[in-house]
Amino acid sequence: MRRQLRRCRAEIAAGCDLRVGGDNLKLAWAGARLGVPVGPARLTPLVGLAVAKDLVLTGRTVDADEAHRLGLLHRTAPAAQAEAVALELAAQLTRQHPAGTHTLKAMFRHLDGSAGRVAYENDLLLEFQRNGAGIPRR
Repeated sequence: MRRQLRRCRAEIAAGCDLRVGGDNLKLAWAGARLGVPVGPARLTPLVGLAVAKDLVLTGRTVDADEAHRLGLLHRTAPAAQAEAVALELAAQLTRQHPAGTHTLKAMFRHLDGSAGRVAYENDLLLEFQRNGAGIPRR
């Protein structure tokens, strides 16, 4: 991640197993500002309920240093080297046994309970789209 991740991009990043960010990275959850009920499902297990409320309800932007302190990034690097750091991390993962990695990822999904939270959030978003104005376009 080398630049600003706002609106749905920060939400997608929160769903990744491991995250590397450049030192110029900015993250923001814009659901409240846009009037769209998204954000808490993936973010809450990463940073805790209180911090997730702060980020989602205010939509404030955090820089790479704060994102790393909060647990939103696993590694940081100078912006020009962030992609290389991410590729090296990916290479490390490919050297692991695939069946073991698959099983461990399934265990983590079960332990954090994110599947149920994401399904709940998706149901709310679908209801919002059916009965509301849909996703705002800016």
